[in-house]
Amino acid sequence: MAVAAHDVDHSAQLACNAAIDLADQLDALVRYNLPTDITTAASTAQHIADLLKVACQIAFAYHHAIPAPQDTLKIYDVNERSDLRAIRRHSLFAFRAGYDAHRSFTDVPNIAHRLQAKSNP
Repeated sequence: MAVAAHDVDHSAQLACNAAIDLADQLDALVRYNLPTDITTAASTAQHIADLLKVACQIAFAYHHAIPAPQDTLKIYDVNERSDLRAIRRHSLFAFRAGYDAHRSFTDVPNIAHRLQAKSNP
């Protein structure tokens, strides 16, 4: 199914706004009231881990959506193709960093659940 570029941009803007809202709410929360909020903290951590996984998938899909420079020989000159290479290289770096962030954060919900089990024997 083909999708228009402006639809992708609109979805990206909505996701960005939701992520900003989440960050603002976490800032306003200041701290979880433990052990009372441990279940909620674990659930939130799982949602954040899922968001990081999706962010990684988005960066990978974006990387593949940008045409390879050799596919644009008739469209762009040498300097423009160099810029295209830079976009693809940086989006690939973002994918790899996102993967590392997801892998690192994936342990957080598990540890929180373990803490929850110790708090509620």
